[in-house]
Amino acid sequence: MNQSHQVIGFLFLLEQNHYARNLISSLVSLPDAFINAVANEIVVCLSFLYNNDYFSSMFFGANNNNYNFDQSVIPLIIRITGGRLSLSVLNQNRERLLLGLRNILTNVCHRAFEDLCARAERYNKEKILALEREKTIENLKKIRLSAPQGTSSRLSVQKETTHKPSVQQVWVPTRYPISEEEIRVYFTKKFGEVIEETVMQEVEENEQPLYARMVLKMRYVSKMEEIVCGRNRNKYTINGKHVWARKYVRKNLTSSASPSSSQI
Repeated sequence: MNQSHQVIGFLFLLEQNHYARNLISSLVSLPDAFINAVANEIVVCLSFLYNNDYFSSMFFGANNNNYNFDQSVIPLIIRITGGRLSLSVLNQNRERLLLGLRNILTNVCHRAFEDLCARAERYNKEKILALEREKTIENLKKIRLSAPQGTSSRLSVQKETTHKPSVQQVWVPTRYPISEEEIRVYFTKKFGEVIEETVMQEVEENEQPLYARMVLKMRYVSKMEEIVCGRNRNKYTINGKHVWARKYVRKNLTSSASPSSSQI
């Protein structure tokens, strides 16, 4: 987000210093590829502004042909400013432009994008937490695989007994592709850090899962009834996609009966 602020601030700077009129309103009507290319050139300009040594090293040996050098490094910036801005101009007006850029960042960009920054920060934190949970689960699986056979059997029986009452099964209609992360983030936001593990249905590469199984943490087993609303199943909307959460009932492995009637 910080680099995005800098790039947008630099565009405002060009407008305020009359290097390019109505620059931002003109750019938004252009293709994304062109805007991205301009943004990349602005990053180069910012590097020159903030680092005088970088400017000197880049220009060493190129001083006799600055125009060609500018054309090779920032051709789009030169084009949209009508040749009024070059790397040499940036260097000559460094202090004034830096002061103007800092004022724009403080008084315009940081205020205008405060909510976006907060949203991005929350998203990054949620993503980090999800990755940490996945890593922890993988480590637990490795520990279980490396344990002696007798211990592994006891752990397996204990896990089956412990998790049986605390599993939710979320069925995802085939017309609504949904990811494990979407499911985990949604239920975490709604009910808190209650999920121990999310297991998606194993499918082929070109297919999509029809359901996922959520395992609740033992201390949050009481959340079961809240999630299914006491009706054994409840409907949720995740990013516009409808899914059903219901209480999972494990089939009796010793029985040849048909699948559990609690499935939908």
